[in-house]
Amino acid sequence: MAASEPKSLGRYRIERVLGRGAMGVVYEGFDPRLGRRVAIKTILKSHLDDHTARDYSARFEREAQALGRLTHPHIVQVHDFGEEGDVAYLVMEFVKGRDLKSFFDKNERFDLREAVRVMCELCDALDFAHRGGIIHRDVKPGNVMLDPEMRAKLTDFGVARVQDPGASPMTQAGTMVGTPAYMSPEQITGRPADARSDVFSAGIILYQFLTGEMPFTGAGAWTIAKKIMQDEPALPSMIDTAISPLFDAVVARALAKQPEQRYQSARLLGAALRQALEGKSADEAATVVQAPGKPRAAAAATSVHDADVEFWRSIKDGAEARGFELYLEQFPNGIYAKLAQHKLSSLRGAPQAAEPGEKVPPSHERTAKRRPALVAPLLIGVAVVVLGAGAWFAWKQTPPDGPIAKTAGDAGKAVAEERAAAGKLAAAKAADEKAQAEKAAAEQAAAEKAAKEKQLSEKQAAEKAAQEKAEAARFAAVKAVAEKQLADRAAAEKKASEKARLVKVAEEKAAEEANARAAAEKAAEQARLAKVAEEKLASIQSAVPAPAARPGRSFRDCDVCPEMVMIPAGSFTMGSPDSEPMRAFYEGPQHQVTISRSFAAGRYEVTFDEWDACVREGGCSHNPSDAGGGRGRRPVFQVSWNDAKEYVAWLSRKTGKTYRLLSEAEWEYVARAGTTTAFSFGASVSPQQANYSYAGSPTGAKQGKKVAVGSYAPNAFGLYDLHGNVREWVEDCWNEDYTGAPGDGSARTSGNCGRRVLRGGSWNDDPRSLRSASRAN
Repeated sequence: MAASEPKSLGRYRIERVLGRGAMGVVYEGFDPRLGRRVAIKTILKSHLDDHTARDYSARFEREAQALGRLTHPHIVQVHDFGEEGDVAYLVMEFVKGRDLKSFFDKNERFDLREAVRVMCELCDALDFAHRGGIIHRDVKPGNVMLDPEMRAKLTDFGVARVQDPGASPMTQAGTMVGTPAYMSPEQITGRPADARSDVFSAGIILYQFLTGEMPFTGAGAWTIAKKIMQDEPALPSMIDTAISPLFDAVVARALAKQPEQRYQSARLLGAALRQALEGKSADEAATVVQAPGKPRAAAAATSVHDADVEFWRSIKDGAEARGFELYLEQFPNGIYAKLAQHKLSSLRGAPQAAEPGEKVPPSHERTAKRRPALVAPLLIGVAVVVLGAGAWFAWKQTPPDGPIAKTAGDAGKAVAEERAAAGKLAAAKAADEKAQAEKAAAEQAAAEKAAKEKQLSEKQAAEKAAQEKAEAARFAAVKAVAEKQLADRAAAEKKASEKARLVKVAEEKAAEEANARAAAEKAAEQARLAKVAEEKLASIQSAVPAPAARPGRSFRDCDVCPEMVMIPAGSFTMGSPDSEPMRAFYEGPQHQVTISRSFAAGRYEVTFDEWDACVREGGCSHNPSDAGGGRGRRPVFQVSWNDAKEYVAWLSRKTGKTYRLLSEAEWEYVARAGTTTAFSFGASVSPQQANYSYAGSPTGAKQGKKVAVGSYAPNAFGLYDLHGNVREWVEDCWNEDYTGAPGDGSARTSGNCGRRVLRGGSWNDDPRSLRSASRAN
């Protein structure tokens, strides 16, 4: 880190620079209070004028407020916002990985199924934001992160429009906001943008996934903008013949010029992609719906002027009538509307009307009038400076000749003049006859020339036809050779594929044998650990008075309900001692908790099978993705605290029993299972005991993903995966420490109830987060 870089911002420690921009720097930081890495986006206000500094600070605060409303697995979370000196900063979730733009820039292609999955995750994120009243307005590959497991994360809501009637908007309708190459037609022309504008931008990213190319290209930003408004891109199947026409239809609808003709939500675009991937038509009725949000005010005059000037600059020197027709369609009352009408008349061969007040000289002396010259550099989103210059006609009219004076009495002179006039008349007649003869000769020569040119043209046409026939024959021969080469290559690939298949079968058989041996060894180890746990549980149960429901008894209230285990009443010391390695301050102070009644707790973490039953019966509104990790007996994840509350409410309705989330004290009680060490199985953890992320070279294989529940030995209460695999929600509101915490094991419902407590750590966490006393939110 350079000496000039700050060491910290607020409570956050600066680790290294991730990237630099014109306005500030993005750092990797560390939050010592919560023990996690973060990304810190900054602007240095001292480099800006007062107005711009206030605008960027407001945008930072706007992005923090917007993302603070969006808790979604495919949207980057914002944790904090603040200012320190002349630096404003935004603290966000740190995402390992790369942005999608870097993949496209390096021409790294995705297979079709992977591309559709990433696009569907992006559509899920956009639909969630839209339903929360937030329009992103800058959807592009640079704002889509892919983590190490290739899961999409949408970021950078700095120019988002929050549909809040009581808020003062940062940008008005009529202002062009976003990145030109990914803007919708309505964003380019300054019209209000809604969810369908984000759908158009997502359609451009989809086009890049399918073809590796941009649908609209050009030498400058305004050239690209014109193509977005006017042109239809080539179908993806014309660029890559392996692409199904079903995807052509999805792309065409997503990139429709009129919002009413597009998919009316990002959810519908994602559904159409899934249908196309399955080989089904995504043909749905084109329903026009009211776009989300309240209509904005009329376009600001300065921004409409920008678009008007830029459009005119791009077409004013052209010779195609269509460009001027499009200008008049976009700006019927524009500042150049009259000039466009004159230009159209000229291109169509109609005479141009004179300007008001213009003097029209004789045609052979008239000087061409110069139109005002307009200079409009393309700078989207910034005011455009317009300079004008002009000149008027100038001409001179020659006065008519005066009469010839004659002398009445000079007869001799008159006769001489009459004879001279007669001679001149004879000479003029002779000259006229000569001119007629020359004209006839010229006409004959022209006719002969035309006949020769016609003959030459016919000869050239015959030669061209022969050349085209020869070219067609050559093409047919080349095509035949190419088809044979393709057939030969296909045969070779088939042979290689069969060989690879046989090798793979042999490898799979060897792997199955190795897995069988490993499974047998693991089963033996688990049986040993289970026996130890049972013996420990028996010793604990013998010391606790027997309640009405026998501790250790397991039951299931319905065939799709989770298996429950009765937990005995008892007392324990909650929190970690100061001497415990990796301890955090919010794990104390230690205090005694007495749970006076036995209760039942789930033997395993809730599985996808159990959650899917809730979704099928309408009890759960959120159907989470498994992110490619598999469902079945694997623990469900990517669910919010509210989703978890829906699940236990459904269980209560279904069974007539009272189901709820454990309190934080109850969770630590069942996790410790009578122990006082950092983990229920001792002071340390190994890969044979839990699923987690670790450094160094311990014995055993690192999973790197969630595994089926019950894959490791249970604790003394007969419960599994209290350490690692996935984190678990509890009922309590977040508090910075245990000061004032209840001592009877009940949930703490005061404090910051916008943030709830998570326990147990996950497969992606280090041992620190797996300890019995570790807390997170």
